[in-house]
Amino acid sequence: MRILHFNADALDAPYGGGQARRAHEINKRLAVRHEMTVVSAGHPSLRSECRDGVRYLYTLPLPHPVNFVWYFAELPWRAFVSRADLIVEDFSSPFTASAAPLVVRRPVIGIASYLFGCQAAQRYRLPIDRWEAFAVARYRHIIALTPSQRERLRMWAPQADIRVIPNAADDEAFGSPWRGDGDYVAFVGRFDWRMKGLDLLLDAVPFLPEGLSVRIAGGGPGAAWLEREVGRRGLGARVHLVGRLDGASRHEFVRRARVLAFPSRYENQSLVALDAMAIGAPIVAFDTPSSRETFAGAARLVPAFDAAAFGRALATLASDAQQAGVLAQAARARGAAFTWDAAARAQEEMYCEVVGGRAATPTPSLLSGR
Repeated sequence: MRILHFNADALDAPYGGGQARRAHEINKRLAVRHEMTVVSAGHPSLRSECRDGVRYLYTLPLPHPVNFVWYFAELPWRAFVSRADLIVEDFSSPFTASAAPLVVRRPVIGIASYLFGCQAAQRYRLPIDRWEAFAVARYRHIIALTPSQRERLRMWAPQADIRVIPNAADDEAFGSPWRGDGDYVAFVGRFDWRMKGLDLLLDAVPFLPEGLSVRIAGGGPGAAWLEREVGRRGLGARVHLVGRLDGASRHEFVRRARVLAFPSRYENQSLVALDAMAIGAPIVAFDTPSSRETFAGAARLVPAFDAAAFGRALATLASDAQQAGVLAQAARARGAAFTWDAAARAQEEMYCEVVGGRAATPTPSLLSGR
């Protein structure tokens, strides 16, 4: 089968995150049997390539976030001229969905990796939430990451085939059990302070005991803001930015942390959270619907956006080995339920059903004229 996957996020982009990782983990497993091509938002740092059997192409190379807007402008045309048997579209910031089924006759599957139209509408002061509801309703086949997300999608697309196929933890995370022998609280994620709650994490720092630092791993457009804010608050001696970590270095960073801080205001299903649970790290998060669903009792939840309570919970787990150990065991048991092999099997099964079980002979390109 020839599959063309649209995913605005890109693995090697400065802002790359969980959406790109999910797409690659699934696609590299399917590339053994299918021809997989991914089109992502272009960026001056990105070049077309083939990785793990997956071909990567990019839209016009523009700086972020203009490249995401242009990506949505190119997507319908690229889908229309494609020779693929199946179009897969990860919903992406800022518009969520392109409404590609309006212009594409071949099957289209939407993946609800991003479903934050309301938050985007508030942030950009545009009716993005209205477009999100309209666009999502055009899809007949949708993959939700969680059961609650499926119910939300069903309000907009009641006749759609909506299946829950969750994210998963990195395979290597299961082989890196938590040790907690570092003298720091860890944060891992994209530097989007609104979504990831980095301002709330900084608010929590004064409630931590002396000698326990906060180390923040990640990157993205919010890096300059974060550096300024750490300096403005006088937290330079207690908060350290360690840069972007990937693979084994990221897992080692989490497994040595006393506690993982997860201060997000909203998420769909965080890969950072799933990796941390696979490692077995004790986690503190805010009591939000997405955190309750993701952690299911495998993290310490505190009242939503109460930075003082968040800081005190981090301090307690960092100093109480028994409590941390109990939570670590619960996290590791919970994380074992999420694997990429299982997610890829479920996604491939849906692809084959939607296309009708057809397996196409690979061609040099899925895009006409390329």
